[in-house]
Amino acid sequence: MNDKEKEPKYQEFLNIKETSDKDSNKRWLLEKAWHVRDFEIGMSWRRAIYFVGFISALFIGYINLKTNKQQCDYPYLYLILTAGGLLVSYIWYLVNRASKQIYENWEHHIDYLENDIGELYKTVIHKNYSFWSNPLGGYPISPSKANTLLSILMCFGWLILFGIELPKQVEINLDIPTIILLGGIIVLLLVLLFGITYWLKTTDMKNKENKDDEDKLQAHKRGLKDLEKESN
Repeated sequence: MNDKEKEPKYQEFLNIKETSDKDSNKRWLLEKAWHVRDFEIGMSWRRAIYFVGFISALFIGYINLKTNKQQCDYPYLYLILTAGGLLVSYIWYLVNRASKQIYENWEHHIDYLENDIGELYKTVIHKNYSFWSNPLGGYPISPSKANTLLSILMCFGWLILFGIELPKQVEINLDIPTIILLGGIIVLLLVLLFGITYWLKTTDMKNKENKDDEDKLQAHKRGLKDLEKESN
């Protein structure tokens, strides 16, 4: 099923009325979709700067502790910094995926809305791109995927540092309070990593995931259940 075959269902979701100004309404909706998409892409890179700055501050703090010739009075700071770096990097990974979902949603709107106006966004002009023979030229690589990959590498980097520091803390003072404290840090970190994944998920998307045919057009009204509760 192509986009034009799905268009009646899309118009039903969007509640586009059959009026004399239907084309002008579509043009307005298309302009709005382009605007929000471009805004979200810009915001995704601003968020990346924010997270890189936060992660850099944690890493600088960790390096300062490691290179300081004086013995650290609080050796658990190494674990706290590395666990914090892992947590922030994981949240950055989630934010990258969320940003991609948001602007892909608007790209889907553009795909449907431009059917009767001109299929500019759908049309990709092909060129003989070469990765090796022209290293300074363009190449079809997704910047958003590269950004998400970087956040994944950050997660693994902090996880390795956490794994390096954990045995050291055990060697310093292996007693029952230390074991309980280290176990608590690990359990808390795991709870935060898995809990944040669910907690940060938008409410209107929870329980919407299914394994239906991806070729079908699927949509839902944002926050509809909340409105029904308020009206009652």
